[in-house]
Amino acid sequence: MKKLERLLKKAQTGDAHACFLVACAYDRAKGGVCDEPEKAFLWMRKAVRKGHPWALTNLGKYYELGFGVARDISKALACWKKAAKQGSIPAIFNLGLHLFHGDGIRKDIKKAIPLLMQAAEAKVAPAYFLLGQCHEFGLEVEKDENVAMNYYTEGAMLGDTNAIWRLGVFCYNGIACERSVEDAIYLFESAAQQGNPKAQVSLAVCLLNEKQQSTDETTALLWIRKAARQGHPEGQKLLGYLYATGLGVRRSPRLARKWYLRALAQGDQEVQGLLDALRNRAPQAEERTPHPPQFK
Repeated sequence: MKKLERLLKKAQTGDAHACFLVACAYDRAKGGVCDEPEKAFLWMRKAVRKGHPWALTNLGKYYELGFGVARDISKALACWKKAAKQGSIPAIFNLGLHLFHGDGIRKDIKKAIPLLMQAAEAKVAPAYFLLGQCHEFGLEVEKDENVAMNYYTEGAMLGDTNAIWRLGVFCYNGIACERSVEDAIYLFESAAQQGNPKAQVSLAVCLLNEKQQSTDETTALLWIRKAARQGHPEGQKLLGYLYATGLGVRRSPRLARKWYLRALAQGDQEVQGLLDALRNRAPQAEERTPHPPQFK
C-alpha cells in the first residue's frame, strides 16, 4: 500500500505513467492490490488524457466489460480504433475479434481478416484460431483445411485452448491428418483441463462414442457437468440428453427438462425437438440402448 501511496502522489502531479500504474493497482486482473473498478476507470481515463500509449486499449476493455463504468461496446470500439492507429496490437486484435463476431459492430469477416493477420504476426494466440476458422469453413477466403490445420497448430503451440480443441476435432475426424482417437483425446483433455467448455463437451462425446475403458461413461459425465455449469449450451443439451436416456446416470425426465430449458434459453433451437420427444416418450423407448449425439 505504501507503493500505491507513492504512485498516487506522482499521479496527482499529472504523470501519465503513474496514472496508468494507479489504474492497474485498482484492478486485480492487471496484478493490482485490490479491485476498485470505479477508481481504476477514472485513473485509466486520466492516463489516456495524458497520452499514455497503453491506456487507450485498456480503457476500451473497461468499456467492453463494464468495469467501473456502464458497459458500452461503441465506446470500447472507438478507443480501440484510435489505439489501433497508434499501432496497439491488442487493440488491432480486439477490433478484428468484434468484426469477426459482429459484437457491437456490423459483422464483417472480410475486414476482420487483415486485422487478425496483423495480430497473428505479433503472436496473439487467439488470432490463429479465428484465421483457422476462416480457412476451415471458407469464410471470405478459399476453403482449405490444410491451411486451417496450420493455423490451429500455431495457435495451439502458443497455448490457445480453442486452437487445441479444434486440432482435436481434426484428429478425431481425420481432417488434414491421419485419424487418431488417441491424439484427439489427448488434445481435448489438454484444453478441457484448462476450462475450455467446447473441449470438455468434445472429450465427453469422444469417450461416450469410443468407450475404450470401463470408466469412460463416468468420466464423460464429469466433463459434461463442468461444461454445463459454465453455461455452455452444448454441454447443457448433452447433460439433458444423458438424463433423458439414462446414459451413465439414473434416468430423470425432470433433470433432463431442466438442462434442456437452460440450453433453449441460450438460443439452441434443436432443444425444442428434444423437449417434445421427452414429453411424448413411449414406455418402450426407455428400454432401448441410448446413443450419444453425433460428434462435431
